[in-house]
Amino acid sequence: MNLDFTSDINKEYAAAMNYGGVDRFMVAILWWHFGAITLLTFTNSFLKLASYFPSPFAWRVIGLREALGAILVGWSAALIPALLRGKIRDHYVWRVLVTVALTTYSYLFVFVSGGSIEMHFHFFMIMALLVIYSDWRLGWIVLVLTALHHVILNYLQPQWVYFYGRNDFSVVAHLIPVMGSAIFTTLLCQNNRRAVEVLEDTKRRLEHDVLERMRTEEALRASEERWRAVFENSAIGVALTDLNGRFLATNSAYQKMLGYTEEEIRKLTFLDLTHEDYRESNWEFITELLEGKRKEFQIEKQYWRKDGSLIWVSNNVSVVPGTENMPRFIMALSEDITARKRADEELRRSEAYLAEAQRLSHTGSWAWNFSTGEVFWSRELFRIFGLDPERTALNIDLIKKLRHPEDRPFAEQTFDTAVREKREFEMESRIVLPDGSIKHVHTVGHPAVNDSDDLVEFVGTVIDVTERKQAEEGLRKAQAELAHVIRVMTMGELATSIAHEINQPLSAIVTNGNACLRWLAGDSPNLDEAREAARRIIRDGNRAGDVIARIRALLRKTDTDKARLDINQTVQEVVILIQDDAVQKGVALRMELAADVLPVLGDRVQLQQVILNLVMNGIEAMSGVTDRSRDLLIRSRQHESDKVLVAVQDSGVGLQSESLDHLFKAFFTTKPKGMGMGLAISRSIIEAHGGKLWAVPNDGPGATFQFTLHVGNKEEGT
Repeated sequence: MNLDFTSDINKEYAAAMNYGGVDRFMVAILWWHFGAITLLTFTNSFLKLASYFPSPFAWRVIGLREALGAILVGWSAALIPALLRGKIRDHYVWRVLVTVALTTYSYLFVFVSGGSIEMHFHFFMIMALLVIYSDWRLGWIVLVLTALHHVILNYLQPQWVYFYGRNDFSVVAHLIPVMGSAIFTTLLCQNNRRAVEVLEDTKRRLEHDVLERMRTEEALRASEERWRAVFENSAIGVALTDLNGRFLATNSAYQKMLGYTEEEIRKLTFLDLTHEDYRESNWEFITELLEGKRKEFQIEKQYWRKDGSLIWVSNNVSVVPGTENMPRFIMALSEDITARKRADEELRRSEAYLAEAQRLSHTGSWAWNFSTGEVFWSRELFRIFGLDPERTALNIDLIKKLRHPEDRPFAEQTFDTAVREKREFEMESRIVLPDGSIKHVHTVGHPAVNDSDDLVEFVGTVIDVTERKQAEEGLRKAQAELAHVIRVMTMGELATSIAHEINQPLSAIVTNGNACLRWLAGDSPNLDEAREAARRIIRDGNRAGDVIARIRALLRKTDTDKARLDINQTVQEVVILIQDDAVQKGVALRMELAADVLPVLGDRVQLQQVILNLVMNGIEAMSGVTDRSRDLLIRSRQHESDKVLVAVQDSGVGLQSESLDHLFKAFFTTKPKGMGMGLAISRSIIEAHGGKLWAVPNDGPGATFQFTLHVGNKEEGT
C-alpha cells in the first residue's frame, strides 16, 4: 500500500460521498448511542433488572450517582460533535472527535453493564461506521483506544474480564480481532480511495473535453457575433469585394457614405465609384496586392456619390486569405475624410494668414518643452532675431546669449521664476542681433500643465517693439520740449510775481547797504550795527539767488533725474513763486501739509511743473468768482502705506460731468485762451512716476485735482 500519512486522503471521496449528509448521519448515530446508554442506565439503576435477570455476562446494578455520571458523559459525547459540525475548519479533526465520542460510548457500555457487553464488539460496529468516511487513520485510532481500554480493565477491574480469564494474554487476545478489523478498514479505505481517484480522473477528463469543446464552440460563436456586430455597427465603412473589384458585401456605414442601397451597390465595382484621376493608380495598387508584392496599402482618393457629389475617402485595403470553402477576397476599410480635408485646407490657409499677420505685426511665436528642453520658433521669430531657420539649432543657451548683457540677469530671473512657480510672465528686454544691432522686444509666456499640475511646456509670443520704443523716445523728447515751452509760458505769466519776489530782496539789499554806510560814516563808526546790516545784505542776496535758481531750474531743458525728495518742500518752493500773483488776484492761498509724509521718488523740476500747473489752473478757475471768497488749499498726506497724496482744491466754477472724461486729453481745454496741453502733460509726468492724477468735483463750489506718488526707498534714491 502506498499510504500518505501527511495529507487528507478523503478530499475527492468527500466530494463524491457528500460528507455533509454523512456528517449528519454520524451525529444521529451519536444521539442513538446516547439513547441506548440512557435506557441501559435506567434499567440497571432505577429498575435494577440485573438483580432479576442474572446473567453469565456479569450484569450488575449501578448506583444513582454512577447513573447520572454516565448519562452526563454520554450527553456530552453527543452534544459536542453536534455543536461543532461545520464549524471546525479541518474536517479531519471533526472526524477524530466523532471517533473519540463513539469510543466513549463503548467505555460507557462496559461501565454500565459491568462487562456484559464486550467492548470490542462495539468497536467492530464503530469501524464499520467509519468505513463510510474511507479514512484508515480512524481505524488505527480505535485500535489504540481499545488497547488502553483492555489495559485499564485488566489491572483495575479484572472481575469484568471473563472470556479469556484474568491474565495478560487476555489483552492480546482482545486486540487481535480489533487489529484485524483495523487492517481490513485500512485496505477497504485504500481501495475506496483508488476507486474514487479513478472515477474522479475519468470525470475530470470527460468534463475537460466537454468544457473545451463547449468553449471552442462558444468562442467561435462569439467571434462570429463580434465580427457581425463590428461589420454592421462600425463607424467607418467596410466593403468586401471579389478579386475583380465587384462588391460582395458592404455595411450600413459604407452605404450611407456613398448614398447607395445594398442591392444597388452589389451591381458596381469600386472603380465605378472612384474619380477618374485615381482609377489607374488605385488598380496598380490592387494588382501589386494580388501578386503578393504588398500585404496592404492605404490610399486617399475621391469617390462619386449617388447624387453626383464628390467626397474624400481614406481606404485601408488588404486581401483576406481563402479557405477550402471560401475563396480569398479584398477587404477595404473606408472613412469619409471630406471634413478633415476641408479642415486641413482651412488650417493651411490659417497658418498662411497667421504667418503674414506675424510678419506685419512683427510678432513671433515660441514654445519650450519642459521635459525635453526642445524649443520651437515661428519663422517670424527667426526673422526678428536675425537668424536663419535652416541653419540655426535652437536651445535655451543660445537664446540667453542673444539677450543684451545688461538685460540678461533680469530676463533670466523672470523666466526662471515663472518656470518654478508655473505662472505667466511678461517682460521687455533688448536683444543683440548677429550684425550687432539692438532691438527691443516684448515677451509673453504662458505655462501649460497636465492633469497632475506638472509643467509640460511654455508657449508665448515675442513682439518687436523697436519702432514703438523709438516712437516713445521721440514722443518723450517732444513732451519734454512742450513741457519746457509751457514752463516758459508759465514763467511769463508769473513775470510780475517773479519780479516782486526778486525786487523784495534787492530793495532790502539797497536799504541795508545805505544803512551800513551811514553807520560807518560817523565820527564814531557803529561797527556792530554795520556788521548786522552786512549780514542782512548777505541774507537777502541769498534769497534773491534762490529765487533765480528756482526760475532757472524750471526753465532749464534737462533729462529726467529722479531722486528721493520731500514733497512738502517741493510744494513750498512753488508757493513762494506764485504767492504774490495769487494775492494780486484776490486768492487766499493756504497749505495743509502733513508732517509725517514719507519722501517720494521723483524729478523735482517735473513735479514742480505739475504742482504749478494745478495751482495756476485753480487761480484761473476762481477769476470770475465774485459772490464768495477765493480760497485755494494745497494739502498733502500719507496715502495707504506706500503712497503720498497731494491735492489742490479751489472754490471756483467747478467741473461739468461731461468734461471729466476729456479733461486730461491733449488739446482739450475749458479756458478761452488755453492750449489744452497742461493737464495732459501733467498726467503723463505723474504716470511716468508710477502715480495717478485725477479730478473730482467738490461737495460745494469748485473742484479738487489730486495725484499720488510712490514712496521712494533709499536704494532707489541712490
